[in-house]
Amino acid sequence: MAKVRVDAREHLARAFASASPVSNAEFEQTADLEENGENDESGAAIGFPRKCNATATWIVSTLIGLFFLFVLHRRHRLTFEWPYEKQQISAYSEGSFYYSFFNDVVAAPTWQAGVHAILRDERSEHPDVVNALRRFNVYQELLVGLLYRGVRHLLGDVWLAEYVARTPFNFYTACVFLLQALGVAVLAALAAVAGGSAFCALACFGFFFANYYHRLIIRVQAVPLRENWALPFLWINITAIALLLQTHARLQRATLRLWAADKDSASSLRAHRFLEALRQTEKKLLAVVFLSTLCLLVSWQFGVFVITTQVAALFAVLLVGFPCERVLRRILLVLSAAFVSTLLLHFFPRYLLLSFLPHTLLAVLAVLHVWPVSRLLMRQTAEQGEARGVALRLFPRNVLRGFLAVSICFLVRLSLRSFEKDDSHVFQLLLHKLGLATSSFDTSIYLMGGTEFDFFSLYFFNLIAPSRLFLFASVSLLLFLLLSTDQLLFLNRLCRLSPGLYAALSEESLSLKREPLLGQEEHRAKAEKARRKDAAPSTQHCAADTRVSSADDSKLRQRKP
Repeated sequence: MAKVRVDAREHLARAFASASPVSNAEFEQTADLEENGENDESGAAIGFPRKCNATATWIVSTLIGLFFLFVLHRRHRLTFEWPYEKQQISAYSEGSFYYSFFNDVVAAPTWQAGVHAILRDERSEHPDVVNALRRFNVYQELLVGLLYRGVRHLLGDVWLAEYVARTPFNFYTACVFLLQALGVAVLAALAAVAGGSAFCALACFGFFFANYYHRLIIRVQAVPLRENWALPFLWINITAIALLLQTHARLQRATLRLWAADKDSASSLRAHRFLEALRQTEKKLLAVVFLSTLCLLVSWQFGVFVITTQVAALFAVLLVGFPCERVLRRILLVLSAAFVSTLLLHFFPRYLLLSFLPHTLLAVLAVLHVWPVSRLLMRQTAEQGEARGVALRLFPRNVLRGFLAVSICFLVRLSLRSFEKDDSHVFQLLLHKLGLATSSFDTSIYLMGGTEFDFFSLYFFNLIAPSRLFLFASVSLLLFLLLSTDQLLFLNRLCRLSPGLYAALSEESLSLKREPLLGQEEHRAKAEKARRKDAAPSTQHCAADTRVSSADDSKLRQRKP
């Protein structure tokens, strides 16, 4: 028998108006659908439709990763047969520089000597002696070099060359290719999570592979590049945050259902267990966010710019009206912990300390702590004396919060203006590409004669156009904007009706005792006033009839002798 799907918005409206609580049967039906992952949530109060089969997603993503690993091996198979000396000189530019640290660890007489050679690098900036782990992002070369030495110690040179890797270069390249295959598999899984179907993973890989031939996705031909190591961790980070936001939305929906239901039923205990399972899932995803962010920042010097952009995007999602303040604070705290761990692993380099990431994290966390949404709505309601108009002024107040965060970040950067920043070449490159600055030595190196960091040209458009990627992306973007607009309109209506409920959802502080919320009493009073107003005409007619009958009786009494 098909299960009846109950609209979450109807639950919320009925519970808010207190006309009648959600029945036990409806509550148990929606709880079963939510726990089994079968709820289409087509009318969900919070969150977009999700119907992703986890098992199918795992299988499809694994097959995609294995296939991509096979493609990488077939494409570079001839390189694996070269003599080791030729393999070493095949890397060029910064690739050969990074590979030299791996070679130092492998060629050292002991693993302690290899670690010492990296901690006291005498060649990179001769005659100065620098700590390569602090100066460069070479932790991956150190770890892979130690792993190679460990495998060689366990298997021996003969077994290592016969069954694992013929040369150290092959071992190093195999590690990069395994990581790249993992990254592509996670990217396909991200498409399935965002689209709600394992078919989206196949479509994503189809577009990826269609444009991979033109090397428009990633430069895997230069194996030691930092982005080849870091991008898989970026995909893991984005996927974990997407799942975290979905879990947060499921937690909000389940809490709303439990709040709106008659919790004297036997399903209350199961609902609480489901909420606890969601909270445990949230903690695991936060751990994944921490580890992926740490690996991203440790392995790529440009990772701080990526995470800074991510923080700004998440903060913008909150400012436009989505109730996700508590989960945003937790994500920012996890990102801050990953950044501090990166500082420790890199021995507090000036490059990280003076980057935009710590200043952005500090500014956003300060605004969320000093001016939370609950205090914002309570102050607004106290000023007006009622909940009317709160939603219309919530967005301007959020704009002020965003402006305050930008101002704090700008003031912190301004106070550090006297310090020379190691990331200044990045902004020089940006200003040069925008035509706001002349070319310098650093920009000339990065541009490589104008072949790198070029604007999106018609040539690349014609390369990508046959795959129809732009068509599908445009349609998907339009649908996403329509869904987002519908969500925001409903959330603004919810904020207008009950600011307290909106704030409780954002802070995940919704009481399951059905205590009156900010704005709910006003809503009930307004409904009662309207009901009395509708009933007033009939009452007046009854009173008039009574007065007429009383007057007639008095006249009859006067006529009697």
